[in-house]
Amino acid sequence: MNRICPEGAIIERNEVYSIDPDKCTDCGICYDEEEYFCPVRAIIKAKTPSSRGRRKDSKRKISNKNKVLIHVCCAHCAAYTVEYWRQQGYETSALWYNPNIHPYAEHQHRLEAMKSLAQEVKLPLTIVEGYDIVSYFRQVVGHESERCQYCFRLRLSKAVETAGERGFSAFTTTLLISPRQKHDLIREIGNDLAREKGIDFLYADLRKRYSDSRHMTKPLNLYRQQYCGCVYSDWERYANQ
Repeated sequence: MNRICPEGAIIERNEVYSIDPDKCTDCGICYDEEEYFCPVRAIIKAKTPSSRGRRKDSKRKISNKNKVLIHVCCAHCAAYTVEYWRQQGYETSALWYNPNIHPYAEHQHRLEAMKSLAQEVKLPLTIVEGYDIVSYFRQVVGHESERCQYCFRLRLSKAVETAGERGFSAFTTTLLISPRQKHDLIREIGNDLAREKGIDFLYADLRKRYSDSRHMTKPLNLYRQQYCGCVYSDWERYANQ
């Protein structure tokens, strides 16, 4: 393993390597203009050292195999998530499929915000047309107390299906930046689907960057939601008052 990076800076999950931005020192030794030094290719884009520790930006080099499809739940969770995976060397595209969002007007507000962000950051965005809330209710009715696992599986199943159809090497979700989501459950479902479909699920705990992501979108004046999305979470925010 790399002897230069601080302990814990390189994260390995399911033979996919990534960088913990909180532990990376950004020294630039892992990369130069001609040769990659990172033994696990966790770093594709980095900075090169120059005299007395000063660095210059290098060209981005992305492997054709490093294409990730990001399921996006909203613009504010997507902003930093997309930037993070780009920093890891991935070519990023996004998928909008969130039939859990209720009511329809709320769904459209969030979708329009996501379209605006995608245009701003030059992010290819695939939108699953229609408002498939019936499929959501078919999954969760009778399982309301455990509804999140059915909701996660529904949306991530669409993501891995689309990733396979379009030749992506991996998929992930912006849900992983939200402090309110159940990370262990998302990771378990993502890994299950990855094994079933033969496409890598990329996991990164980005919760510490949630506020950064919201700061990134603030100048864009995008619509900001007040609840998770489903009718149950909307009801709970009033019932718990």
